[in-house]
Amino acid sequence: MASCSSRIYAPQHSLVLGLASINRSRAGILSKRHLSGCSDLIEVRIGSTDSLQKAHLREKKKNKGPSYRNVQTNGRELQTDDIEKPKIAILLEVEGVIADVGFSGNYHAFNVAFQKLGLNYASWTRPVYMNLLRKAGGDDKRMLFLFFDRIGWPTSYPTNEKESFLKNLLREKRCALEDYVRSSSLSLRPGIEKFMDDAFEEQIPVIILSAYSRNGEETASYIVEKLGSERISKTRIVGQAEVDKSFYGQLILGKGISAGTDELLAKEVAKAVAGEKQRVAEEVASMLNLSVEIDTTPDEMLKKIIASLRAGAEYTDIPLQNCILLSGCQAGVCAAQRIGMPCIVIRSSSTSRAEFPSARAVVEGFGYGELTVSKICRMAK
Repeated sequence: MASCSSRIYAPQHSLVLGLASINRSRAGILSKRHLSGCSDLIEVRIGSTDSLQKAHLREKKKNKGPSYRNVQTNGRELQTDDIEKPKIAILLEVEGVIADVGFSGNYHAFNVAFQKLGLNYASWTRPVYMNLLRKAGGDDKRMLFLFFDRIGWPTSYPTNEKESFLKNLLREKRCALEDYVRSSSLSLRPGIEKFMDDAFEEQIPVIILSAYSRNGEETASYIVEKLGSERISKTRIVGQAEVDKSFYGQLILGKGISAGTDELLAKEVAKAVAGEKQRVAEEVASMLNLSVEIDTTPDEMLKKIIASLRAGAEYTDIPLQNCILLSGCQAGVCAAQRIGMPCIVIRSSSTSRAEFPSARAVVEGFGYGELTVSKICRMAK
């Protein structure tokens, strides 16, 4: 396939900082380019020593990469063989990108769960499922609350046992989804395997983000397994454990450090406020007989996605602004926008009518006429 770049550009200024000299194997240090916008000054304690390494992490142009210039030698422009070409990395979400689990998987799993609990009257049609999905922002538990609040809760469960009922229902749904994902009923998205192979051929790092998959890392792992061991061996899978071990996870998120009472209380207040905003918005929309679609991504979820994106960029050792996220959900697009990471949306059955104004591009799938590695390379120039 075509090379990523027929012309080669070199940075006018170096991105190497004092942190570059720190032993990465001991401290897990992340360079300036991965912490753009995180902090003006960070102090890092190295190993068991008492010395502190100070790194000034000010970005002159926030969320923008270094400027590039043509490199000339003896009156000619350097070609591909002269110096190394600019690097990019590709970050892949699992659900919606590697496989379209949205409608077929979740829709099927909910109805199987209803049947197992003897709730045949609760069988969802496609329009019902899509309406609940939109209103609840993809949150399974909220979808069920909205549904049963409308049609009535099962009389076999006392009112004070709603939480227990939902817990059982969600457990059955999760089991049904895992069975569906493991089976041959769920196929990988057409063209995704060739897309990844083309990226490997171009020596483009490929990161698979499983940390914030809607249905959990275990379900995501079953999907990833369908790629085959050879492809998996050439990628880096970033789950929650990898996020926690990353420099961003350890230093910025403070993983391994117990949160104080004030911090925990602040988080609970934020959740309550977000829930109240959602409730008021739905009531107003109902009174005005309007159908509205609002961003229902909780702050905590957004932080989790941002942490995953930053960790993914860190593991590639490529500037964050040169890492391209392929996303299948609104939350991923929003998180990428927050940190200045380019994002391309791969539409799925759940997002066929959604709008993504902040995405670099929106495509229907992979392959000729849609998204290819060569197109990404041209966009990255």
